[in-house]
Amino acid sequence: MKKIFLVGAFCAFSINVSADLILDNATVTFGGVTPDYDNSALTSALLNGVDANDLANTGLSGINNTGLFVETFDNATNLGTALAINPFGPVNTDFNSTRGDNTSCAVNSAAGGVVTTGSLSVRKGDVGGLAKIGYQDNCFGYTPEDNQRTGTVSIDFNPIIASAAALTGTEMGIDYLGFYWATIDTYNTFTFRSDGLDVLELTGSDLLNAVSGLQRGRDGQYVNVFFNNGVFFDELEVVSTGRAAEFDNIVNRITAVPEPSTLAIFALGLMGLASRRFKKQA
Repeated sequence: MKKIFLVGAFCAFSINVSADLILDNATVTFGGVTPDYDNSALTSALLNGVDANDLANTGLSGINNTGLFVETFDNATNLGTALAINPFGPVNTDFNSTRGDNTSCAVNSAAGGVVTTGSLSVRKGDVGGLAKIGYQDNCFGYTPEDNQRTGTVSIDFNPIIASAAALTGTEMGIDYLGFYWATIDTYNTFTFRSDGLDVLELTGSDLLNAVSGLQRGRDGQYVNVFFNNGVFFDELEVVSTGRAAEFDNIVNRITAVPEPSTLAIFALGLMGLASRRFKKQA
């Protein structure tokens, strides 16, 4: 997959200089904002100003009806808890680590139509030799799970995409995903799929090359993946061949899929602009 680096942008709330990754199907940018809904490190800039009350009042149309959703791995910030009928239902504590007190942790999105399988653990705070996130009072996810040396976890968004389509009466897809990638290592890989086919792969090496000053295995970064060219994704797979790949504040955006005719008109418009520019240069 072709990867082009554009250098020069500063990551929000970071002294590291970043280079956007221009991929075949997406543009990847780096940097986030300090969350207003909890005390974790970074979340998506698309959630700037969003607080815990906004999360509690979130339904299937997304946070403040934006189509945005977030997985925080914390019971306290589960979506929809203030609604008369919570479409996201009860939290799932099956993945909680048995090391330490992790009763405040959970996979919040399970009942809302996001299916998580594989080698996943959820915990609060750092444990040397197990998993590190860099803050002690919020929960996060990681793979491999406790007592394993390697791990793969799959996050399937198809059920919540189907729920959004039923709600709106139109085809829906995910065109953005952001996540906090902690203690980035070269043996961590995030793969995005659509209908079972790989559409994008991000490795720890990609981030370490794109953001100067990151220390392998120590520093974290908020990663934003904006899909383009009519590409959407429905599954995220995280693989770590060492201990561990840690992540938090997974934000996704569900939006309407353009009709094929709309995409064709858009493509023709781009061709027309290119033609006019060529004529002017000639």
